[in-house]
Amino acid sequence: MVMQKGYNFLLLLIAVGLLSACTQTMEYYGDGEKDNKMHEQLPRVLIVTTGLTGQDATLPKGIVIAMQAFNRKGAMVKLETRNILYKPGRLKNYNMIILSTAPGYHDADRKYSLSYMAEAELENLKDFVDNGGVLISGDNVGRNKPDGIDRIALHEKLEPGNYPLSECFGVKLTERNMEGYRIYGKLDDSDDEYLRSEAGKNFYTLVPDSIISGKAEIMANWVNASDTLPAIVKNRYGKGTAYLLASSKFLHPAGAGGNVSSKKIMGFYEAVVDDFYEQNNIPLRLNPWPGGHDYAFSVTMNSSGKQKHYKRFFEFMEKNRLTAEFFVEGQVDQKVKEALVKNDIPLQSSGYDFTNYRNLNYTQALQDMLRNENLWGKEFEGFRFPFTMPAFWGLMALSENDYAFDSSIGANNLEFIHGSVVPHNVVIADQGFYKTTDIVELAPVYNDDYYYFKDIRKLRKQSPRKMVRKTQLYQKYLENYWKYAVKPYRGLMVYQGHPRYVANNDTTIRALENLVDRVKEDDTWIAPTSKIADFRRNLMKMKFYTKHENERVSMTIDSPEDIKVEDVSIKLDFHPEEIEVKQGEGKIHSDPSGYYIVFDAFEGQKIFITKATEN
Repeated sequence: MVMQKGYNFLLLLIAVGLLSACTQTMEYYGDGEKDNKMHEQLPRVLIVTTGLTGQDATLPKGIVIAMQAFNRKGAMVKLETRNILYKPGRLKNYNMIILSTAPGYHDADRKYSLSYMAEAELENLKDFVDNGGVLISGDNVGRNKPDGIDRIALHEKLEPGNYPLSECFGVKLTERNMEGYRIYGKLDDSDDEYLRSEAGKNFYTLVPDSIISGKAEIMANWVNASDTLPAIVKNRYGKGTAYLLASSKFLHPAGAGGNVSSKKIMGFYEAVVDDFYEQNNIPLRLNPWPGGHDYAFSVTMNSSGKQKHYKRFFEFMEKNRLTAEFFVEGQVDQKVKEALVKNDIPLQSSGYDFTNYRNLNYTQALQDMLRNENLWGKEFEGFRFPFTMPAFWGLMALSENDYAFDSSIGANNLEFIHGSVVPHNVVIADQGFYKTTDIVELAPVYNDDYYYFKDIRKLRKQSPRKMVRKTQLYQKYLENYWKYAVKPYRGLMVYQGHPRYVANNDTTIRALENLVDRVKEDDTWIAPTSKIADFRRNLMKMKFYTKHENERVSMTIDSPEDIKVEDVSIKLDFHPEEIEVKQGEGKIHSDPSGYYIVFDAFEGQKIFITKATEN
């Protein structure tokens, strides 16, 4: 009897605790159903992809453009394999999904291509939109069943009875020969124009047959001399919005086989985010960097050079109050190793002694990493593949060995799109195997100091003038990279160099000195790569729910219990008068772009912002 009373008392305590928890949640969410509040959550974007492909292990260029556009608008992005489409609970971690069958996004086999979908996947996507999500879909997504049967061949038309996404898009779809048609309209907020050249002979594709929604908006049409049919459709469905594009090539830049420019694609994604904010009355934007900073910058070095080069670089760091991280390998000179340890330089790994990880299997790659950890007596957080050449089994070894970040895929954007100036998690693929990882890719500058100073000995012998000229060219490249490749996207610049080259003499190091001076002039967060990786990795795991009621805006944070992110900043669309933070301190700041608040984010944190009264 005593045990029974104790047991009943325990149940009572649990019930009271659960009731209390629900009451606290209801203070903010009303019904306590966070999963159905996607429309009240700051944008979190899911891009479904097979991940890194090709010898260079790069993402499709359309994905890079998307990530950079979303970063500029304060929307966090996660890359996942299509397996997540079977997991509706995980889909609710996001409120925007991009599905594309454009080249490079997916392989062409029936097991993985997004043109092959089961009813369950389609229903999960439909529910996602109904609950407040935004779906962006190219053509042919879900057209076929997993066994290869073409739903069009089976039913002649894709409609609600056989294709759940039909309701989301607000149209019925059929296949037609569009020979002689062009697409006229717009992707973003610009004026109408021709978006696609005239279709050639026997060009069959899916086309809306009829509109079944009173909330559908035709953004662009297929047109010829005598006919007009919808091509790009935006439809409100439930609490959410679905975009149907006549071709996935509208999500892929023209320079890589798509239909439109990178600028048009970026404008489309930005318009989608702006529409989400406006539709759901959200006057807040998550800032991509802490403390209200607009950009991020990090200095990294590869371990190459002699003691005198390292000495010059250490002096440079001390003078500029910088913390640079060194990616070290096992064959580094012993005196250099002693200097690194003596100066307490933060270290990351570049492997022990293999120069090309693409020639290694999983066991060889892992052993090379472990040998380097053993040599330096350190469990590294980050990795840079030798000669910045990432490899599938090497990335797999990083994932299995719990590395936090990689910094190998050089970012360009000046000459062509290669790599991203926005940190992203790594998805790896090889021979039909796909894996999502939490490894954060911090892409270094595409052209490093070796590119300009590889003939440093010859330059020193020839003439000081040639040395100065090479340094000026390098300096200009770095300045252009910062100005045109990083700043427009509120991105990250990871400088990578070698003491042997950039710190070879007092002339060559001026290129880095000039860059640091330039970066400091802007509103930049300067931090080691490990700190940047932790910030982005943890921020991606957080959800920010908002409520906008009259002159007061509130925010509640949903996060794993063990995560805390300091100095999270939120840009405001209004003038704040007062901020109230449940735990810790909240600050209001302003800059030329407007107002923002700064606070520490963690599970259960609540923020209340009162708008200033207009005079």
